[in-house]
Amino acid sequence: MMNISEEAKELLLKNMKEHDCNCMRITVEPSGCCGSSLNFTLDKLVDGDQPTEVNGLVVVMNEQAQNQTASLTIDTDNGELVVYGGDSGYSCGSSGCC
Repeated sequence: MMNISEEAKELLLKNMKEHDCNCMRITVEPSGCCGSSLNFTLDKLVDGDQPTEVNGLVVVMNEQAQNQTASLTIDTDNGELVVYGGDSGYSCGSSGCC
């Protein structure tokens, strides 16, 4: 399962409060010849959502996003959110498509 550091959690919760959001939504978006990419947004829960908690943060994602985030860690670096880990297949990398 994805990991969210304490520092990242605090930054996300602060931004969620500022923007009147109550969850982080993770979706998988097509990105042309490079396959798919993950999209992270702050959002509000809607009917039908099946939220889960990651380090106390409410997260909504479908099964495809769950599979692609299993090895990710969301952390901070100099006050900015960063995502570590994952499958190199989610970026352009060595495929040369970008």
